[in-house]
Amino acid sequence: MAETGVRAAGGERRSNIHLRPTNSASARLALLFRDHLRASPQRIVDWSEFKTRVAQHTDDLASYGQIKLPAWRLLMDLAEIWAQQTAWRGVNAA
Repeated sequence: MAETGVRAAGGERRSNIHLRPTNSASARLALLFRDHLRASPQRIVDWSEFKTRVAQHTDDLASYGQIKLPAWRLLMDLAEIWAQQTAWRGVNAA
């Protein structure tokens, strides 16, 4: 996966752009994450609130990622269960 940081006009906000090879494990996880959250509106709210709280306690991107990682793993475990229950098929599920 390639990643690059991009600043909005005026340098006010940074965005991360992720490029993944088609049909890679990384692409599958990104699509699973997206589709699982789309199917679970309350999880969208919970994940957003969690990330906001973490961001309020650190300005360091590396620390932010380390704090977020265990919760992301739990979310992805739930997403894998959802994928099995719904017969989710990745790219074809979008």
